[in-house]
Amino acid sequence: MLHIADRRFSSNHEHLPIGEGEIDFELVFSKYLSGFNGKVILEISEDENVVVDSMEKYEKLLKE
Repeated sequence: MLHIADRRFSSNHEHLPIGEGEIDFELVFSKYLSGFNGKVILEISEDENVVVDSMEKYEKLLKE
């Protein structure tokens, strides 16, 4: 099971939508998690539209 959220490295603890922080998700999923085949939990405390947008970005990363 993978828990994901974006964050700024200057902050101790954030749960930003994917693409709004400094994590290079393209690198993470292509290099470190290329064979990941499990469940994903988006740890984003925003409204429903932001969560859906982050899920779409995550799905796009998996296809690349």
